[in-house]
Amino acid sequence: MNKTMNEVISLDAVKNLINNPSKGFYLIVKKEGEIIGQLMITFEWSDWRNTTIWWIQSVYVLPSYRKQKVFFSLYQKSKQLAKQQNIKMFRLYVHNQNKKAISTYESIGMKKKSYIIFEEDFGS
Repeated sequence: MNKTMNEVISLDAVKNLINNPSKGFYLIVKKEGEIIGQLMITFEWSDWRNTTIWWIQSVYVLPSYRKQKVFFSLYQKSKQLAKQQNIKMFRLYVHNQNKKAISTYESIGMKKKSYIIFEEDFGS
């Protein structure tokens, strides 16, 4: 399940999001000047619900800070911001073999849904 990211593409993507807030935003947790956790929020318009849904993506907490409520604090801040903007729903996808992440998401009240994600990769 370990994935390798292309650092150049990832850095360009981060800059793109920061420079285009209509696409989403990042939340981070710092300790002593070091980023120890992050998540990204992106937006989906739902014609079924006539509302915007926030997608939680790019969740990462440094291994030495896991199980210390870093993700929980990011999630709580996300909920606070969502409520301020009248957002009614979060979604997130997680690899089905990432049992630790699934357990974490369930422990904060998120529920599994029946959706299956399909994709077709057109290359870069």
